[in-house]
Amino acid sequence: MKFSDKKEEFTHTIESVCLFMSLGAIFFQIWVLISGIEAYLRGNYAALFPTMILSGLAFLFCGIGVLLTNVDFLKGMAEGRSKTYQKKSS
Repeated sequence: MKFSDKKEEFTHTIESVCLFMSLGAIFFQIWVLISGIEAYLRGNYAALFPTMILSGLAFLFCGIGVLLTNVDFLKGMAEGRSKTYQKKSS
């Protein structure tokens, strides 16, 4: 998709990359945790430490994605807007 503004295009591209990175990290984290729990239940306690490290790295990638997409949950409230009310500009 082409935008007329290069900054808007760059922002959209960064947000798309971060979305895919975060989704991949979430699926990877689910897979690692399930594998770790399965190994723990089989009695393989040596797999717990690497599982915790990989899960923490996946969580870190999710956090990086949130920071790079400039998520500001209170932005609409600070500007006087909500889902049901749009402040009219004069």
